[in-house]
Amino acid sequence: MLARTAANVADENLQGVLVHLGWCHMVIQRFILASYRQLSEDHPLSVLLAPHFETTLAVNEVARKSVVNPGGVQDRLLAPTIEAQTSILDRSVATLDLASLDPTIDYARRGVGDPETLPMYPFRDDALPIWAAMRRFVERYVRLYYASDADVIADGELAAFVREVGAADGGRLPAMVAGVAPKTVSDVIDLISRVLFRATAYHATINNSNYDWAAYVPSMPTAGGSALPPRSSASEADLPAMLPPSEIGWETITATYQVANLHINWLGKYDPGHFVDARVAPLVADFQRDLATIEDDTSARNGSRPLPYTFLLPSRITNSINA
Repeated sequence: MLARTAANVADENLQGVLVHLGWCHMVIQRFILASYRQLSEDHPLSVLLAPHFETTLAVNEVARKSVVNPGGVQDRLLAPTIEAQTSILDRSVATLDLASLDPTIDYARRGVGDPETLPMYPFRDDALPIWAAMRRFVERYVRLYYASDADVIADGELAAFVREVGAADGGRLPAMVAGVAPKTVSDVIDLISRVLFRATAYHATINNSNYDWAAYVPSMPTAGGSALPPRSSASEADLPAMLPPSEIGWETITATYQVANLHINWLGKYDPGHFVDARVAPLVADFQRDLATIEDDTSARNGSRPLPYTFLLPSRITNSINA
């Protein structure tokens, strides 16, 4: 139990500082600002991206003022100082590349993509159908506006959008767009699909599991207590000293409930009239039908799992990072 507690402290800090805040919120913020700066409001890609960027900047601003500031939530709850968190975060985010936003590539890189090797991995098994449906929707949408690769090459706004993500006076993510210069329709489909997946299903897995798995401090401590695990012998009496104070436990319950359960939009649901191009409506309808089928299939898989994995039910995935 002492070893498990120490491991879970590390896991919770990795998730909270890097995977959630860094690889989701901070990465998508860079794409949002780049789109606002370089894509006109009526650019087809801007129209598609906008619902998936809804309120993310506002949420990140709240986080900047009350979560990742000195004395803020993460400074109080997590193990590293806020200065250490910021340093780790900056270095980690700067190394991410665009391919890492593709779940098929991510799983392969981490050695968890083969069902023969890892038969039960709900994050993979439930995410890949969503990825396929989302990429199918994006491909059909993109091909409405880019009839050929020549149209991609001629799109100066698109090229500027990508450059902005990596620019030193812009997104400051050079590794994310290193060697990325869309020249084909497939390049555009890959780019937009990856951004949308990170802002929706990937974030949902990380964010929505917070309350279920990380709210109860004895199970998933956000930081260690004042005592280190004994080196030679151990007993149950040593465990409480490894846990943070009870007031941290209560604050953790509140914080994780808010991010995991308070949402404002849902995947595939677009405001009436958002897409003024009538050709998009049947694409959206097909995407919604695909998600409904995935919902049924995921629920069926959950029926045979030791524990249901509900975080990638499409009905529980937000359309944007809004918590």
